Amino acid sequence: MATSALHRELGVPARTPVTYELLCKLAEHGVREQSDLDFKQTLYHPKNEKDKRELVKDVCAMANSGGGWIICGIAEDDSAAAHAPGVNLAITSETDVHQLLESRLDPPVTVDIRIYESANRDTTLVALRVPDSPNKPHLVRATKTDGQELVDTRTFRVPLRKGASTVWLDERTIRSLYRKSLSIAEETEALKIHRLEELAAKAADEFPGVALALVLSPHDPLSGKLNKQEVQKLLQDVDSDRFTLNQGYSSLHGISGSLIVGDRRYIGKQSSNRRHRLGTACSPRPTWRSTHHHPQKRRRLGKQSSSPPK
Repeated sequence: MATSALHRELGVPARTPVTYELLCKLAEHGVREQSDLDFKQTLYHPKNEKDKRELVKDVCAMANSGGGWIICGIAEDDSAAAHAPGVNLAITSETDVHQLLESRLDPPVTVDIRIYESANRDTTLVALRVPDSPNKPHLVRATKTDGQELVDTRTFRVPLRKGASTVWLDERTIRSLYRKSLSIAEETEALKIHRLEELAAKAADEFPGVALALVLSPHDPLSGKLNKQEVQKLLQDVDSDRFTLNQGYSSLHGISGSLIVGDRRYIGKQSSNRRHRLGTACSPRPTWRSTHHHPQKRRRLGKQSSSPPK
């Protein structure tokens, strides 16, 4: 299963890094716009009210429809990518985009913004990755329109992607979307609680004293399970980069050595001495962790040339 619209439409392996060259292939192959893939020839201009409304509408509709990609710098012809002229980064910034989405969407949507440059840096493409939001439906707040009176700011509208187009939902469809969203949220929460209780029970049977049980859900889907070496490398990176406590103890230290990789679960056991900053050993603190893999789940204008979104 492809991890994104880009991989699916180009027919490339799920973990193929997103690069400038990969994005250009969208135009080379004449890839058509989809509900989760949209092309824009230019960037949204922060001083143009029409561009602002277009950005808010596009992001909101995609977040309400399962997430996807908005690629700026690719011109389209009859809803198909035609060529990649690139964009001018000077007209906007990541801060402008995030502030606009924060002020005009309820609840707000946080997008991942990435820049991809050609080898000689004369052409730039910008990719906005919109998440499959668990908080849908998102609503567009009414704003003052060009040359018209101020619209009641208590008024909201709800857009949704229908193929390559965006439609505005009527009240009946909005109610249905709320019911569906609440049902999914309740099911997800019940599943997490069930998994947490299951892990806690197993940890209590295996370890005396205190044990830590975690339930993690991936932000993006995987095409299949990771192999043991990939999971071990991931844990080692997280161990050294993010979870080393200032007392000199890492909550993930040594866990990769006993790792068991299943189809939907990665299980690791750990028993290590916690050491304070001066190296004084304390009592062992065994921990037990399982990362539950859901392969069917979906969910800055800073320099980046060829590395994939993290």
